[in-house]
Amino acid sequence: MLYSLRRQPAKDIFMNLNIKNFWSLKTKLTILTSTIFLVSIWSLAFYASRVLQQDMHQLLSEQQFTTASIVASQVNQELDDRFTGLKKVAGGVSPAILGNSTKSQNLLESKPVLQEMFNGGTFITQIDGTATASIPYSIGRIGVNFMNRDHISAALKEGKSTVGRPVVGAMIKSPSFVMTVPIYDAQDNVIGALAGVVDLGKANFLDKLTDNQYGKTGGYLLVAPQYRLVVTATDKSRIMQQLPDAGINPLIDQNIAGYEGSMILVNPLGLEVLASMVKIPAAGWYIAVTLPTAEAFAPIYKIQKPLLLATVMMTVLAGSLTWWMLRRLLAPMLDTVTALVTMVASSKQPQPLPIFRQDEIGQLIGSFNDLLNSLAQQGKALRESESRYRSILNASPVPVGIYDEQQNITYVNPEFVKTFGYTLEDIPTLMDWWSQAYPNPAYQQEITGTWQVHLETAKQTGESFTPFEVTIRCKDLTNKTVVVAAASSPGTLKNDLVVIFHDITERKRMEQQLNESLRKSRSAYSLMRMLCDNVPDMIWAKDLEGRYTFANEAMCRDLLNATGTDEPIGKMDMFFAERERTRHPDNPEWHTFGEICQDTDVLTLDAGTPQQFDEHGNVQGKFLFLDVHKAPFLDDKGRMIGTVGSARNVTTIKDMERKLKKSEVSLRTLVQTIPDLVWLKDPTGVYLDCNVKFECFFGGAKKDVVGKTDYDFVSKKLADHFRENDRKALAAGVPCSNEEWLIFADTGYRGLFDTIKTPMYDAEGSLIGVLGIAHDVTERKQAEEALQVLLAEKEVLMREVHHRVKNNMAAIIGLLDLQRQAMGDPQTQTVMTDLSSRIRAMSLVHEKLYRSESLSKIDFQEYLQSLISHLRTSFGSPHIRCEIEAQGIEMPLDLAVPCGMIVNELIINALKYAFPTERNGEGNCILVTLHHDHDTFTLSVADNGVGLPPEFDLNTTTSLGLSLVQMLGQHQLGGRYEIDGIGGTRFTLTFSLQDGGKPYA
Repeated sequence: MLYSLRRQPAKDIFMNLNIKNFWSLKTKLTILTSTIFLVSIWSLAFYASRVLQQDMHQLLSEQQFTTASIVASQVNQELDDRFTGLKKVAGGVSPAILGNSTKSQNLLESKPVLQEMFNGGTFITQIDGTATASIPYSIGRIGVNFMNRDHISAALKEGKSTVGRPVVGAMIKSPSFVMTVPIYDAQDNVIGALAGVVDLGKANFLDKLTDNQYGKTGGYLLVAPQYRLVVTATDKSRIMQQLPDAGINPLIDQNIAGYEGSMILVNPLGLEVLASMVKIPAAGWYIAVTLPTAEAFAPIYKIQKPLLLATVMMTVLAGSLTWWMLRRLLAPMLDTVTALVTMVASSKQPQPLPIFRQDEIGQLIGSFNDLLNSLAQQGKALRESESRYRSILNASPVPVGIYDEQQNITYVNPEFVKTFGYTLEDIPTLMDWWSQAYPNPAYQQEITGTWQVHLETAKQTGESFTPFEVTIRCKDLTNKTVVVAAASSPGTLKNDLVVIFHDITERKRMEQQLNESLRKSRSAYSLMRMLCDNVPDMIWAKDLEGRYTFANEAMCRDLLNATGTDEPIGKMDMFFAERERTRHPDNPEWHTFGEICQDTDVLTLDAGTPQQFDEHGNVQGKFLFLDVHKAPFLDDKGRMIGTVGSARNVTTIKDMERKLKKSEVSLRTLVQTIPDLVWLKDPTGVYLDCNVKFECFFGGAKKDVVGKTDYDFVSKKLADHFRENDRKALAAGVPCSNEEWLIFADTGYRGLFDTIKTPMYDAEGSLIGVLGIAHDVTERKQAEEALQVLLAEKEVLMREVHHRVKNNMAAIIGLLDLQRQAMGDPQTQTVMTDLSSRIRAMSLVHEKLYRSESLSKIDFQEYLQSLISHLRTSFGSPHIRCEIEAQGIEMPLDLAVPCGMIVNELIINALKYAFPTERNGEGNCILVTLHHDHDTFTLSVADNGVGLPPEFDLNTTTSLGLSLVQMLGQHQLGGRYEIDGIGGTRFTLTFSLQDGGKPYA
């Protein structure tokens, strides 16, 4: 099938050619040139005509839309003027006038302006819709109930000013429309309505529109879209004409929906027109200016005819010449075409065409054979693409269905079955789907009609299918609201249509809840009232006589002491002031507000601009300070109708300001009396303030310093030094200090001062300058230098002490060694050796101290290395490996001595007993570790020797060395031992600086 689709055009073309000869590439160029010529000349003709028409269309549309905008503005202004006139008259209708038919009639007759505006007359109705007065009186409106009229109902029930539906009036017997406004009492309650009638059958303000034509055959239409009705038109036969129902003419539907702009459409009379639409907000109408396209594009049509004739003649001439050339040059292709036609007519699998000779024709046939192979591969790829496409649809999270040209449903994905419950067996055709998904016949007809309209629109315009909303009955009889969309099936040669459903049931439910909530919400006035009543500030409005027209809860509660927000309406400030004073006659200071409020109202009205006042006095016996803002109250015409104001209780703030001023005085007194130099400069180095002490430094009073710089008082070198330090502080953004020698100008005193300079910022974060404070540290510096001399002398003395202690202990060790050598008893020699080791452990501490830079701490890693190296040498144990882990730990003297002796005893014990002679080898190891965590030390000595006897107990041992270990660790260091005998022996001592560290004597 694919082959047939691709090959058929070749047969149709070449069977109609008498091909005789074909030799070279020149023939191809001739054909290509002819084709380009034909395409170019027709394209040029079409393009020129099209561009000219588009330009003409755009120009005419812009001119027409401008005209429509001007006319719409004029009509809208006329309607606004009539609404304004009605509202002014309605404002003069009091309940007394409304209740008296004679007074109401006299009122209407005294307003000739209404008779000029409304040629059909005016009338007044009471709250039940019954007319009580009418002009003209004789028309018979009085006593008639108009509540069934939409404009009267809207005014009386909703308080809206509206333009009614144009109708043929029952009283005046001609087309007309009514404009209605509500009548309010003093409490803004609707008590009646005032209506004005415009008779379209008589001369009226719309005649200026309809009596004119647009162009020769065009005109104007005034349309009420809410009623799909022509109000009036240049063509009088169209007055009160009903526009087509929704769905019949989509372009008219678009205008009804609120479209503003220009378009070409077919009007209800079947005439194609260029139309421009502009809204009239006052009535919700729109004005349409129309011009038949036959008139609009007449110049284009006149040009197109000779252009088309010339193009046809050129086409016939070029076609004839090309045909004659092709008959002469393409004859050699006849044999190839004959074989090709035979192959196309055959139902067998296409085979490669024979190549008669290796020239351009041979290359063409070879390329065609390659094309056959490529088409076969494309067919395979298409089948694979369809398989992937089907997999994507199966995995889609939204319901999807496909139907073909015969309206057979060929596929539904799993999500479709899950959402709606229908399987392919339930809905084999589109009609089956419609009958089950839309069981209501009327709704089914509406949906199918909309579906067809959207499909046709998409096909005609080439744009995407416009989604729309439907309600579907599922298989389980529940309803789901979805948005349905459609698109051509990709990846296939079939004209299948893919239908996509987006489930919006939950969203619609939420929208309904929101709409219900909005319907129940309060009116705009109630919302404003709620907002004003929830702010802590006082808010009010007054008329020109100072009577309240609005007051929020804070105003009523905190200032007026009113019973509610309705009580102040119509009353003045003095009413509430006098009432409070009357309630407390024994206390004249109970309420002093009242007069001041009226005075500031007058000042605001006289100024005509917003004003701010500080008002204070007693309210309900308490002092109150208010920050008051008042402004003229203007209506929508810019006329002053009163004042509006707000006030904030700033009593607490004012009290804080008073305390702040008091604190400022105290701080300034403190700054002036301190012995330090204090000053403040701006960023350029100009002095802003200084204290008394600083005046002594410069030798002048404060008034002589402020406004000047350092260069006015000291040498340039010193002034440059001061400014450099100022700039460093400003650049750093933080306080900066330095020491400097200063000489006082008044006494000549020279001293060393520690100067701190700090950038100063105001409350908004803007830089003020640099604050400087200089403290005299001369005596402290001298004391520090003397102390440094004493410390250096003490350090020399301490090093000498440690050196002498180390030398004395070395002498004792030497004496003990001589004594040990003189003794013949091996046990005594062992005791003497152990004693020498213990003394050496203490001596080594002093040796490290006097060699160390610090006289209070030693490097314990280095100390242990020296100690263990000596012990290994003394006991002749080269086969035992010793490891130390105490890097970076410095131990104070009072801890180093007992720790060193503990390590000494445990190492000696391990060297003596942990590794018997039979265990001599490279695997023998002793590990000493010291860890420091905050104030806690953990000392561990472990070996992998034979271990301790099972009955060993450190607290009951008789060994002098282990008793010493127990005494030093638990009593002197205040630590706790843990002994582990698994795989050798491990002594772990944990102690802290708070528990141990007793002085070593």
